[in-house]
Amino acid sequence: MEPKEYVIMLLKNHSRMVRETATLRFELKNFVKVGDDEIIEEMALSHQMGDGIRSGLISNKTADVALRYQEVVNRVNEEAYKAVIHRLNALETAIERLDFYLGQLDKTQTDVLQGYYFERKTWREMQEGMNLATKSLRRIRDTAVASLAEQYALLFSLSVITEGEKELFP
Repeated sequence: MEPKEYVIMLLKNHSRMVRETATLRFELKNFVKVGDDEIIEEMALSHQMGDGIRSGLISNKTADVALRYQEVVNRVNEEAYKAVIHRLNALETAIERLDFYLGQLDKTQTDVLQGYYFERKTWREMQEGMNLATKSLRRIRDTAVASLAEQYALLFSLSVITEGEKELFP
């Protein structure tokens, strides 16, 4: 992915990234683990006898299955948690970086990019709000995108942008 394409992807998806970040933070705060200790206890400590009556006798097979199940549940929980953390970190870094570089542009450029990409305003709405012709607004947008792409090209060349960030929205 070229820096300009990446910048446009970030601008177009900024609102979506902010929403997804909030969702992931909520999910981490309320992380529900896969599996249940009661199920493990049930698997490990009892087995059915002839007429469905449960006995407290434990077999080695049952204990082995229960222990393996617990290991799998722990691994799945850890992998799920790490995946959420990884995605959240990539999103937060991408948003923070974009917001920083937007702040480095002049106010008019920032206003045009935010109006066009974040607020999804039409050219006419932006014309009326900023008292600029559509041609001027497009030129400002294109210049601002080029400026951001130049900054991101440097980051790409230094390998500062992670693959996770590049693949936020394939």
